[in-house]
Amino acid sequence: MAKSRAAKLGCLVAITGALSLMPGVIEEASASSTTITFEVAEYSTKTVPFWQGVVKTFEAANPTIHVDLTSMGWSQAQNSTVRQIAANDLPDIVNTATIWLPQWVNSGALQPISPSMLSGPTRANILPALYNVASLYDGKIWGLPVAAGTRALFYNKGLFQKAGLNPNDPPTDWAQMYSDAQAIKEKTGAYGYAYEVSDQQAFRYFGYLLINDGGYLLAPNGKAAFDSTAGVNALSFLVKADKAGLTPDPIANNLVDLETLFKAGKVGMMIDDAYFFAEIPAGSLDYSVAQIPVGAPGVTPVNWGVTDVLVVSKTANAAALKPFLDYIYQPQIQARFDENEGFTPLEKTEATLPAFNNPFDKLFVKMTEVSRFDPFSPNFSQLQVLLKTAEQEALLGKATPSQALATAASQFDALPGS
Repeated sequence: MAKSRAAKLGCLVAITGALSLMPGVIEEASASSTTITFEVAEYSTKTVPFWQGVVKTFEAANPTIHVDLTSMGWSQAQNSTVRQIAANDLPDIVNTATIWLPQWVNSGALQPISPSMLSGPTRANILPALYNVASLYDGKIWGLPVAAGTRALFYNKGLFQKAGLNPNDPPTDWAQMYSDAQAIKEKTGAYGYAYEVSDQQAFRYFGYLLINDGGYLLAPNGKAAFDSTAGVNALSFLVKADKAGLTPDPIANNLVDLETLFKAGKVGMMIDDAYFFAEIPAGSLDYSVAQIPVGAPGVTPVNWGVTDVLVVSKTANAAALKPFLDYIYQPQIQARFDENEGFTPLEKTEATLPAFNNPFDKLFVKMTEVSRFDPFSPNFSQLQVLLKTAEQEALLGKATPSQALATAASQFDALPGS
């Protein structure tokens, strides 16, 4: 999540009205003055004003609790947290990328999420896949989801119709997706399918296909699994589509470039996050979304879920955080945040609010519950680089898909900690 949003720069304006409190918030606050340090990550220009408004209304309702709010850009987030941990100066609550959890956990800087941090109703309202699975590492939950997204196939219904395809029949497997991409390219001149291997999303565009052919990035023991038959099939599909001229140059174009082309009606299909739905001007494009196609009929579809989380410093007083955490996880507050940033609702009640009462948001929420999340590895950043390199080598004809993935797997497994 963090990565995709940062690539676009790499979760309304400030809240001014009073918001209702969760039961027991005031009663559970300490009678003496308490200060909570809270560091947020900037997803957009709306992020900091939003949190400033939330803190203002919380403090007005809880005069004995002060929230010291700071922010950081995603491009500095990882290095900033490393420095804070080294100086033993990590804020009580930090907004971070879920994929970095092993690094923070192994440093001994965090405490696991405990029942004392949230009320029972608040915990129960968070989608189970996000609360119980997404940040589960070494048998413990280390983060509270603050931003969530899953991926889907965006397709241009207008181009489908011009190509003689049924605009209400998106592809369900790769063979149909390739055939549809060919028809769109040949009959409309637009690109049939778009993906990138130029930037930090490269490993995902390979991964979307990998997991939908029964494959995995990593094995349970942390070793590479992406060089499997499913991995070779996935990379071979990407190479084949590029060589046939069905795609914008995946090495020269990044995700922002591809999204611009799609919004301009020059791309028939691409896989993207839920936030992209919010970035397409209403009425500007006749499009829809669908499940990512599978490698072959009969393969069980899988969605790729991505989250960012709030982690808690080992030095924080967990019980003292509870009033504030219960407050910010109220559905109407979380909904404003998600609506601002274009994220998928992460709470059951939130998903029923009018802002998300449309078929696209309902589909993304449904897919979140059957998502597979980024695997945890201390070498996740190296994994991203190795897969991007492998994809580029295969596209440039410097290695076959099998050779490129085998080399990347060997290099990954040789890394300390893999």
